[in-house]
This record gives sequence, structure tokens and C-alpha cells, in this order.
Amino acid sequence: MEKINTEILVSSLFKLGFDKVDSILFTYTLAKITKDGVFFFEEQDTSIAFKKYVNFYDGFIRLKDGYSLDTNISPNDSIPITIGQSLFGNKYLFDYLSILDFTDIILKKAEDYAIGDTNEIKSEFFSAKEIDLLNRYRSENGICLIKK
Repeated sequence: MEKINTEILVSSLFKLGFDKVDSILFTYTLAKITKDGVFFFEEQDTSIAFKKYVNFYDGFIRLKDGYSLDTNISPNDSIPITIGQSLFGNKYLFDYLSILDFTDIILKKAEDYAIGDTNEIKSEFFSAKEIDLLNRYRSENGICLIKK
């Protein structure tokens, strides 16, 4: 089993295109990957880079304003280092999450927020990637998200 922590999971979700991670997405994703028996969670202090460039604001973990994963933070312009490269990750977790179908996780989150239809989705609760997944689910299935 692979050991992961908050920074590793959040950094992997950022690299997959989730621009913000709330406690629901974090918890359901963690539950899924630990239930599968591939990973186990052990909290550790976050890195200096994580503390410098990542913020917890309005219930979400996200990059601080003005930064992206591609922002060059190298002290030497001849060797570019991006924020994405500086955050601790786990290739095995990233690969695992890359093939994970997040649909059930996002549908459960929508249910927790009592979202009955994709028209009710608010970007203050969902990342752009989550909204895209919900809209794709609706278009593929032709149904509302949750039965009211």
C-alpha cells in the first residue's frame, strides 16, 4: 500500500484539472481510494511550497490568486521550475486518479448539496472540472442528477 497525505492528494487533484478542492471532494476521493486498498492516509505537515502557493479560502483549497500550476517559481531563469513541479505528489496516485471515474463522487457531492439538475450548479460549490463532469453525465444520460 502507498502512503499519501493531504498535500499529495490535493496536488494530484490540482494536476488532474480540479482548480479547487473542498472537503466533500477530498473526503469522497480519499474514501474511494483507501477503500480500494491501494492507498492509506497518514497526515504530515505540508511542504514549504504548498504553504507558500496554496490557500484554504471559503471552504476550498486552491492556488493563491495570481498563480497557476504553470507559474515559474525558479530563482534561476535558465532552469524553469513550476508550482506544479514543486508540489509533492505521488506518480502512482496520479496515475490511479487519472483512470478513476469521478462521476459517482461528483454525483454524491451534488446530492449532498441537494442539486437536482445541472442548471442548479453553482461555481462557488463546484470546480470547473466538476461542473463539466456533471454536464457530461446529464448529456450522456439525458436525466437530472437527483430524483426530487
